[in-house]
Amino acid sequence: FMETSFKSRAFPFVFWIMIIVLLLDTYDTFSREVIGYFKGSIPLGDINIEPSTLGLFVSVIQIILVLYGIYLLFKKKKVGGYWVVGVNFVAVCVTFVAFFLGFTAGPPSEYLSQLFLFISIWFIVLCLVAIGIPRFYSEKFD
Repeated sequence: FMETSFKSRAFPFVFWIMIIVLLLDTYDTFSREVIGYFKGSIPLGDINIEPSTLGLFVSVIQIILVLYGIYLLFKKKKVGGYWVVGVNFVAVCVTFVAFFLGFTAGPPSEYLSQLFLFISIWFIVLCLVAIGIPRFYSEKFD
């Protein structure tokens, strides 16, 4: 009889929490940006942003690529976490460039600094979930 470690016993729970958190984040992106496009305004904190076709296009591509990354994580491939974080990082950068180039009605500058703090915290959590968990359980992932 071999005693299994807490780390091994916790893996199924941690694995499903990771998948569910990433799917909920992707659903939030879908409901906020894709459904918001068709409603005519995208909620972002206390303000609404006027949607653009470019924003919709970027969001749909982002969601498809993130879902692919989640699928890779589900298949226990470490590279899926890099897909999820990388695609989200590029999408956020493209979104900020779009604000500054005026493709959408951007938020006021004082709100932008609060948004930057929120996005930074979100990225830290995203990295911990999508990259940290597969690294911590590296024996379970390819």
